Amino acid sequence: LRWFKREFFKWVDAPPCNICTSKTTPCGSGVPTPEDNRYGASTIELYRCTVCSSITRFPRYNDPGKLLETRCGRCGEWANCFTLLCRALSYEARFVVDWTDHVWTEVFSEKFERWVHCDSSEAKFDTPLM
Repeated sequence: LRWFKREFFKWVDAPPCNICTSKTTPCGSGVPTPEDNRYGASTIELYRCTVCSSITRFPRYNDPGKLLETRCGRCGEWANCFTLLCRALSYEARFVVDWTDHVWTEVFSEKFERWVHCDSSEAKFDTPLM
């Protein structure tokens, strides 16, 4: 979990400007392209650069393979990709969404004989009430 959080995946509240890499602010939503749809991004967030005013698109991908490429997002993208990695390593893993709109992974532990909370965006293990 620490490696995934610190080295592999990157949290993105607002993406940097695609033109000048400056900070951006939210300015609405966009229409998915055919490629966005191919990778499950039905939500496209738009951000305006605070320096050059260009628009940066932030597709909210749901395809784990695409997330291995982009390696960025929020808790949903983190959990989606982390669950894929757990399954690729032959762990029984599931994707969990709670009523507060937070998403994480649970992995079945043979040692504990139960499902264990693994929150990759927080690097937390077995702390479901955090």
